[in-house]
Amino acid sequence: MSTPSRDRFIEVGERFASNNVLSQHEYLRELVKRDAVDLAKHGFPVAWGTAMNAKAAELAALQSSRNVGRGGKQAKRAKERTDVGLGKDWILQATTILKNAAESPIDPKPELGAAIKPFLSPVGRDAQDVGSRVSGILLLFKGKEWSPVLAPMIPPGSDLLPVGESIAAALPTAKGVKVTAQAQSVVDTADLDELDGRLWYFFKAANRAGRSHWRAKKDRARANEYSLDLLHEVVGAPRRAPSVDVPVEGKPKT
Repeated sequence: MSTPSRDRFIEVGERFASNNVLSQHEYLRELVKRDAVDLAKHGFPVAWGTAMNAKAAELAALQSSRNVGRGGKQAKRAKERTDVGLGKDWILQATTILKNAAESPIDPKPELGAAIKPFLSPVGRDAQDVGSRVSGILLLFKGKEWSPVLAPMIPPGSDLLPVGESIAAALPTAKGVKVTAQAQSVVDTADLDELDGRLWYFFKAANRAGRSHWRAKKDRARANEYSLDLLHEVVGAPRRAPSVDVPVEGKPKT
């Protein structure tokens, strides 16, 4: 038997879907509430039931916020894809100008042809790659060596360079947002797994105590109600224990 730690909680929690954990909690919560005093006599203190409910509420809140966050991440990634598309279009326009300048029928510039060669290979859809390509091409257009040659190739009023600068600034940011979003997703998942694992330990302890109590009472049916069927997605598992609404030993319904 291993003593629970955060890593152990995460390891256990990875086995289960949080929705199933929450469903299992809803089922056990009623049993624990009804049998609280008796469970305490079998190693499940009343305070543990309160703590279990608090952890379940924490899990539900984190799961909800993560679902909302996922929508934000998807929006950011959609913007990244748009920026990448704009960048690739800009690269095509800019390299067309560069190639025509290098191969000018009036004043060809073979040295320029050599300078632009690294920018003519196909570029994928990675934001950082596209952003780096745009930045490199901008340096050619604005650098002292080639700007006198290239300036006449850009019509007055053209927004080629301002648009390129905007794209170059946006793409590295989009890449950073993507990496941050992925890293945050990993953190969120670990936190969810930890809560799933902690609740599993609560469930296991409650089941032990519940079965012990009802077996001592020679009531095997109620002992068997303490189960983890919902957690393990057992087909036909009830969402509520059959005896929950039945008075126990003359006590009124809870």
